[in-house]
Parts: sequence; structure tokens; C-alpha cells
Amino acid sequence: IDVRALVSELDTLATAAAGHPGMPSGEDNTDSYLDYAPTAIPPQFQSSPGSSASAQEMALAPKSCAENEELVGGLCYGKCSTLSNGTHPYRMSAYQCCEQSSFLGCLLSSKKGSSIINFAFPGSGYDIDGSGNTPHPPGSCLENEENILNQCYQKCAILTKDEYPIRSGSNTCCKKKPCLNPFNLQSSGVGCDGYGIG
Repeated sequence: IDVRALVSELDTLATAAAGHPGMPSGEDNTDSYLDYAPTAIPPQFQSSPGSSASAQEMALAPKSCAENEELVGGLCYGKCSTLSNGTHPYRMSAYQCCEQSSFLGCLLSSKKGSSIINFAFPGSGYDIDGSGNTPHPPGSCLENEENILNQCYQKCAILTKDEYPIRSGSNTCCKKKPCLNPFNLQSSGVGCDGYGIG
């Protein structure tokens, strides 16, 4: 089968666009991207000075929750034992920590204060991961990255030289929480540009 003949016959738009700037040449060459791929990690994307992450560690981040996190409902949350200073070590939900490990015992307990419920926006209250960001599926970001909305981005502290150390969006960094004051925010770029790099 002559694939080029079929494509030119059935997909005239693709054939007419082949070779124009930004369009593929029309040839199906699966390894042509290797000619343009960098042979090393560009310096701006390498781990920060003092980081012990090797290139292999950067490529193969672990697929579990961090040591200061616990897996509940398929997401990694900050440990209740840490968030409650040890008083309520058992997580019952995204917003609830309890003194007892039994869910029903926690809900039906007549003892005042046996459960702490903290309803808040994701990424605040008890609905946080081990770094204080939104909970994420198992798998971690690299040492020089942070997780927000289940994506890994380079740390705002690195990008802004600690001036805006808290990430509040894919391309936005914040001076201090809560990140609702526009005077405490700084945005740069759109998509995978500016602060939206990993």
C-alpha cells in the first residue's frame, strides 16, 4: 500500500499544507524529532544548586505519597497527625481528622472534640498535601518542583528568588497566603512559558 498516494488522494488539505512553516513535511518519519532533541537538560531546567537529584532521578520520580502525606480516596493529603499536632492522627475525609481510627466511632462519638472538621477551599485547611498545596494523586514532583492542580511546576521560590514563594496558579506566584489579594500576586507567561515551567 502506498500511504503517500492514499493521503494525497484522501486528505488534500494535509497534502497542500505540507512543507509550510509550522506544518510537518508530510513524511512519516518517527525518529525525525531526535535530530532536534537536546542532548542534555538545559541549565535553566536542572535542579537547583545543592540539590542531589541526578538526571535519572529527575526522569523517574517516585509514584507514591511523600513521607509527610497519607493516601485517602486516591489522593495524597498531609498527615493528620502533623496537621493536628498529634491530637487527631486519623484522617476520615479531605476535611476531617479524628482521635479514633474507626469511621463510625469518630462520627458517633459523644465526646466533644473527638473529630476536627475544617471545611475550606482545596489547598487550605486540612485539604492540603504535605507541602501545603492541593492534594494530588500518588507520584511526586522533583525536588525543585511543586504540585498544583495535579501538575508539577518549578518552585516559585526558585523562579522569583523567594520574592513570591507560593504558587497559586499555573503561571502565578504569591507573596503570602491567602493568595486572594492581587497586590500579592505576580504572573508571567501563558501555558508552558514564564512561571508555567516544570
